[in-house]
Amino acid sequence: MSGVRLCVPVTDCYAGARHDIDPYLGGVEFKGGTPPCPVPDGVDVLMESPHGIISDDLWVWLERQRVFDFMAARGIRSFACDLGPACRRYENRPTAGRFVRSYPASEVLGQDALIEVAQEGVARIREHFDGTLKFEILNYYPTGVYDHVCDPAFIHRFLDALDAQLLLDIGHARISAAHLGHDFAAYLDALPLHRVTEVHYSRPGLELGVWEDTHERPGPDEALALRHILARAPVRHVVIEYYASPADLLSTVRDLHTLLVEVAA
Repeated sequence: MSGVRLCVPVTDCYAGARHDIDPYLGGVEFKGGTPPCPVPDGVDVLMESPHGIISDDLWVWLERQRVFDFMAARGIRSFACDLGPACRRYENRPTAGRFVRSYPASEVLGQDALIEVAQEGVARIREHFDGTLKFEILNYYPTGVYDHVCDPAFIHRFLDALDAQLLLDIGHARISAAHLGHDFAAYLDALPLHRVTEVHYSRPGLELGVWEDTHERPGPDEALALRHILARAPVRHVVIEYYASPADLLSTVRDLHTLLVEVAA
């Protein structure tokens, strides 16, 4: 795992403590649009889409935000989007708590069709971008939107067909394992870890008895999962997805830095 780089998203939370955080950084990740603050020189710069390769919304976002121009101007060589969803269009509805749940607004596609649509999407992306492509695992809920795309066997098949890398979000993996009835460690090991080059690091939480992607501060279980992944995968970037406050983010950055130093020793 030598050379793993600690990263944070470019957000107001990062901006509030960036002078203290920057000495630890090996990279930053843009979530789209113009960043709210400068980023340090000499770090890796990553881009992540809020949409999936199957979703029609991806192409609207790419055009409206002029994402490829943005990446070219800043020399960004890494682009990630979701591995899915299972339909081209979906709608979000509120849950009983403070989250939303996605439901199909178009046909739920089969595995072969999903791979075909993804291959067409990658071909479109490659017309503008020749850097590294990564696909982020989603968090499974039984709504139809996540059919197939959270299943490790399909993820292997999908990435083999596209010859792409996997972005492994620890919170998403824990949610999928719980909702699919898998042991968490076994779910991780069933994924194509040999393709994992980026990890998103946060803790999910239970709300009204349901696992949700709460983006809480990583705890001992997430640290253990990260160590497990680092020992088995060619990870280059670990991105902290925790947004409580600048001070809390700085503390989490220091904790992750200590973990990465220990694992590298």
